Amino acid sequence: MLLIEHTPTGAWTVADLSGQPHQTRAWPDWTTDRLSLDTRESWLSAGRLTDEGRHRLLHPRVLLASLYHPEFFPLPRFPPAISDLARAARSILLGRVELMDMQLGVTLEDILERVATGDVDILGVSANFGQHDLMIRLLDEVTAMDRPPMLLAGGSLTVRNERLLLERYPHLVIGRSAGEPTIADILAHWHGDLDLEQVRGVGYVGAARGEGATLDRPQLPARLHPQVPGEDPRRPRLPRHPRPAQRAEEHRLPRLRRHDPRPGRHRPGHRGPPPAGRRVHRDRRDHDPRAARRARPDRHHRAGRAAHRPPRPAAPRVRPLDREPELAAHQRRRPLRHLKGNHAHAATPGPARPEPRCLRPRRGLLDPRRPRRQQRRADRLGRRRPRHAYTALVRAHELGITLFDTADVYGLGRSERLLGRLLRHVDRDGLVVSSKVGYFAGTGRHPYHPRQMSHQLATTLDNLGTDHLDVYFLHSTDFGEHDQYLTGVVDLLGEWRDQGLIRAVGMRAPHTFAEQWADHDEPESTETGRFLRLFHTVRPDVFTARYNLLSPLYSPDQTDIFAFARRHRVGVLIKQALGQGLLIGTHNARDPRRFSDTDHRRGDPRFAPDGLRRLADRLAPLRARYGTSTAALARVALRYALQHAPDSIVLVGFRDPEQIHTDVTCLGDPLTDDEIAQIRATLHPDTPEGDP
Repeated sequence: MLLIEHTPTGAWTVADLSGQPHQTRAWPDWTTDRLSLDTRESWLSAGRLTDEGRHRLLHPRVLLASLYHPEFFPLPRFPPAISDLARAARSILLGRVELMDMQLGVTLEDILERVATGDVDILGVSANFGQHDLMIRLLDEVTAMDRPPMLLAGGSLTVRNERLLLERYPHLVIGRSAGEPTIADILAHWHGDLDLEQVRGVGYVGAARGEGATLDRPQLPARLHPQVPGEDPRRPRLPRHPRPAQRAEEHRLPRLRRHDPRPGRHRPGHRGPPPAGRRVHRDRRDHDPRAARRARPDRHHRAGRAAHRPPRPAAPRVRPLDREPELAAHQRRRPLRHLKGNHAHAATPGPARPEPRCLRPRRGLLDPRRPRRQQRRADRLGRRRPRHAYTALVRAHELGITLFDTADVYGLGRSERLLGRLLRHVDRDGLVVSSKVGYFAGTGRHPYHPRQMSHQLATTLDNLGTDHLDVYFLHSTDFGEHDQYLTGVVDLLGEWRDQGLIRAVGMRAPHTFAEQWADHDEPESTETGRFLRLFHTVRPDVFTARYNLLSPLYSPDQTDIFAFARRHRVGVLIKQALGQGLLIGTHNARDPRRFSDTDHRRGDPRFAPDGLRRLADRLAPLRARYGTSTAALARVALRYALQHAPDSIVLVGFRDPEQIHTDVTCLGDPLTDDEIAQIRATLHPDTPEGDP
């Protein structure tokens, strides 16, 4: 390690912390005329730097950032790759290098804030598979800055997607190979010592790739390349004199021979120990010239006696049809089509064979005796759902639905993209589109961090393919410790409303609420008081409230969420009117549905077998009166919610066209007052008589 320190007197002190004399160090070429040492025979010496040398020593300011998803990959990588890059950059004494690795607790917000300070000249980004979203967000925000730094990207993700990245970011430089020589050349290029085409192992707009393909010139077919006389035309040609940007690392690393793990085949020149428990034969050619002369000149030299054995006869090739004699005979009976030159002709069929017996197909593979639906794998069922969901969206629009609600966490953006597909084919002005934010933090500090919210809104608008949202809901009421992000959220929503990005602000209401519960004597006073404080701070235009047949009833002297919204002129969207399928028989206690670990219903006792049985007993009188069909039960549930709050909107979820068709067409006539009273008496027998 070398320490170069500027003393207060204006002199420079150069110390080799390894204790070796300075004259034993291989100093970079740029220090020849710009750095002089008084005592090169010692590890500690006074030195003098020219102005240009001082500039080279302190510039460029390099930030090496490694992207990582700690929530997806909890175990850290080891060792961090950018540490090797930093060591290589510091070894040439050009510039100052800073490391920021997300596997060590750094967030993407920290990296962006560091770059936004303006004192970063080169930003090196390392991204592997799984960090595509982090890299795109980082590059988008950095390139949008007024004075962005020079961008260098490396890692398996960037190399595999070089063409796409360069089309989107024309000023990006891609590191194609090992980064140590590349980062050293990039620093020299920044000072003007090297042209970009001389930098080792990089790709950029206009750089050669493979057989001469560039971004603006398609790769030529192999038949159009001129052939060298005597060269095999089937062998792929490489550039005879590759440009510096195309060079791999063989000019720096020795070529290693592949290890042969068989006994007696270990080559002495191979790096690494031989296989454990196996004998290692010394190569006889090392000391016996006659052995080398006896070896076949057209074969690669081997150690031991195997090099002198005659070649074994080739084993007959076993074709797949030879493993099934009956099937092979059946195939040989069919005339085959051969292509010879530019003419096709029928082959002569072979001799007659006995009629083959019927072969039983493999179980589950196109068996006509089984229903085709049962032959689909479980993972393919998920692939069919988006198609059915989009058909259901189209059907909902045809039935007159004009409000569509989604969120950034629904399918991690898949729901928004599905709705965006519909918006491209219908009149956007005739629809009301709402989405939500507040649960997905990604690699940010908090879901409501201003930068994270801006990123989520931009992603939502891009997924939907629209330039504005009619309603943007705050999906969560967690604004950090002591509500530290609440003020910033309110200011940001106001800015977006002024810019026309959103037209209304929404907020979720508690599942149970009465304004009178804010009294300190009530057990729900804490939650109710917090909701009232948030309401007066955010001033939302719309609420989302859960209400269905199982929601508790309130006394006439209590102000529920609907009365509270009417008094403050706030709209209400009623969610879970069907109880997430509990009220229409979607879930069965005899065959309960299994939920994933990330599904909130997994730990909900209402979806457990005991909870489903208790609910079935409560709903038995309603089934006996209105019927057991899905349409009959959906009519009761939807009408109950609509008639309780006629100035509200009911949201219904669906997965296929049949569900949305049933929910829209099943409403029929409104429930009578006697029917509503009977429903309340059945489901809420503990409510005092006279209560609504």
